[in-house]
Amino acid sequence: ERSLNLWVENQKNATFSLAQLPDIKTAAKVLVTDDPSSQIWQDSYTQIRQYMASVLATQPDFQEVQILRATGGQIVFSTHSQYSL
Repeated sequence: ERSLNLWVENQKNATFSLAQLPDIKTAAKVLVTDDPSSQIWQDSYTQIRQYMASVLATQPDFQEVQILRATGGQIVFSTHSQYSL
């Protein structure tokens, strides 16, 4: 049980650290607030997609990353393309 709790805590910390990166915060805000047809939304999506591809390649504990709208829980980004807009 202690090992599981430690693993969960490590995953939580890694996720929090990832979410606190300034470029990710800025791009994620655009994804949840702007129109998906806008150029800034497209650029932000590309930026996050490229960064997350690197994260998944170097940190095997991350299997998937999603960004959801606070209202309604709509997925605006996922590392699994079947879930993205």
